[in-house]
Amino acid sequence: MEIVADLHMHSTCSDGKYSPSIILDKVVNAGLSTFALSDHDTIDHIPIINACIESKRIDIQFIPATEISCEHNGESIHILAYYQNGDMSHFSDIFNKMNIERKNVIRKMGLKLNELGYDIDFEAIINNTENPGRPHLGNALIKAGYFKNLNEVFDQVLGFNKPAYIKKDKPSAIIVINKIRDFGGISILAHPGVYGKHSKIENIFSLNLDGIEVYHPDHSKKQTQYYLEYTQKHNLLVSGGSDFHGWDNKKSVGSFGIGVDYLNNIIDKLN
Repeated sequence: MEIVADLHMHSTCSDGKYSPSIILDKVVNAGLSTFALSDHDTIDHIPIINACIESKRIDIQFIPATEISCEHNGESIHILAYYQNGDMSHFSDIFNKMNIERKNVIRKMGLKLNELGYDIDFEAIINNTENPGRPHLGNALIKAGYFKNLNEVFDQVLGFNKPAYIKKDKPSAIIVINKIRDFGGISILAHPGVYGKHSKIENIFSLNLDGIEVYHPDHSKKQTQYYLEYTQKHNLLVSGGSDFHGWDNKKSVGSFGIGVDYLNNIIDKLN
C-alpha cells in the first residue's frame, strides 16, 4: 500500500517536539498529499497550521483533528476526532477543564519525582509549556542525566502504574463520541494495540465509533491484520498514522498512514 496520508501526529501545541510549521515541512518532505495534525486535547494547532499552509503556499490537504483523552469502563483510551472544517469550538469547555487537570497532575508527578530523588524543575515545565505532558517531564529527566531515552523513563517511573504515575480525570468516551458526531465529525479509536488483550479491545469496539486506527507503529503485523479484518466485518473506516512526536527516531512523519482508497472513504464520510 502506498501511503498518501498520515493522520496522526503531534506538535508543540501539545506534547510534540516541533512547531506546527516544522511539522508541515516534514509532511511536504515526506511527499504526502494529505495529513492531520492531531494534538492532544486542544484545537490551538488548527488555526496555526492553516496559517502556515497559506503563508507557504503549499498545495496540500489538511484534515482538522484532535486526539481526545477519555475513559471507558475505567480504562483510559484515546479518540481521534476528524472534521471537514476547523470549527471544534464545542470542545473548548472540555479542553479547558482537561488542561487544568493535566497541569495539576503534572505538578503532582513532578512532586513525586522530586520525592523519589529526581531533581528537576517541574514548575518551569508547567509555566513554560502550553499543554504539558509526561514527555516533557521525561525529557527533563533525560537532560538531567537520569535516563537515556523516553522508553527508559516510561518503563521505570512515568508509565502506567509506575512510581511517579498519577491518573488524570477524563471525560466519558461515550460523551466524547456523541459530541464528535453531533457536530459533524468522525471518531476513530487511536492505537488499539496499546490497550491490552482482545477481550478488552472488543469492549472498546462496542462503542459507536466510526473507525479504527489500524496502521500504527506500535501494532504488530498480527494486530494490524486483526484490526483490518474487524473493520471489514463491521463496516468501519480504516485510518492510520505515524503518531509522530519527534522525541525519538523510531517514528517519522509518513512512516505509517493509509492509502488513497482508505483516505477517500474518510473524506466521503466527512462530506
